[in-house]
Amino acid sequence: MKPFTQVMQDSWERNLKVWPLFAWQMGIEVLRIVTLIPCLLIVFIPLWKSKADFAGADWSRLSDSLVKLLWQSGWWKLALAMFLLYMVWWLIIEALVNGGIFGRLWAWAGSKEGFSFKEYLRDGLRFFLPLITLHLMTTAIMLLVVGVPAFLIGMAGASARSGAESGAAILPLLGLGLLVAIPAGLVLAVVAVWWLVARGYITSGHPFSESLRLSFRKCMADKGRVFWGLNLMFLLLFVGLMVVSMVFGILQAVPLVGVLFSVVNFLVSTVTTAFLAVFVPSVIVTYLDEK
Repeated sequence: MKPFTQVMQDSWERNLKVWPLFAWQMGIEVLRIVTLIPCLLIVFIPLWKSKADFAGADWSRLSDSLVKLLWQSGWWKLALAMFLLYMVWWLIIEALVNGGIFGRLWAWAGSKEGFSFKEYLRDGLRFFLPLITLHLMTTAIMLLVVGVPAFLIGMAGASARSGAESGAAILPLLGLGLLVAIPAGLVLAVVAVWWLVARGYITSGHPFSESLRLSFRKCMADKGRVFWGLNLMFLLLFVGLMVVSMVFGILQAVPLVGVLFSVVNFLVSTVTTAFLAVFVPSVIVTYLDEK
């Protein structure tokens, strides 16, 4: 078994062999932003047109105006529709993109085949149905896991707002919600890794149900070596991104050049997202390709 550092090194070297994936993924990230802009405009233009309703410092009027605009006018339906449209659109694109990325990485691992746009599209279509099914399944599990503590904490908040009559329920509900949130976080970590590894098995040619079983077995094997290795990678990436974000946050506060650093920060974030979209699957393939 390879040590963690060797897995990262091998993954990086594999990425260099299929480097056009990075350039293509950059285009995907730009498309993501371009398609988000009209969605935001459609949602927030009604708010901008109603800005006169929020003039002044009459907070009771502000509250009434918000209720009228966001609920009674049906604005929430527009916002929800645009959110669902954007999510469904990108769910489809993500499934195609992930199939293409994993397919090209496996092609290099198996026969040292370089990047081919034609084969990239073929792999995306080939693995589309199992990958989108996997994504919907894991999303449902995550929503359920997050929903339980969120519901309990929300009930505690509702009890606090309703007055002293139900005040006795606040602390038990809040405590139970926070207590459930701890194992929920661990479950989310397991599901996330299981989902990533399952994508690797699916795109290596295994049937859907078998991929789920093999993924769980791989994550738990050798005292959870793959599970802890991937989580260590995510932790290191998170710390690195936080440090970079803090540095750019300080630089953006500098007069005159702050705008320039804001643009640079945006570009760095886009490049980082594109890089991770290829590097993380490469790590999965490296783990699964071990002899």
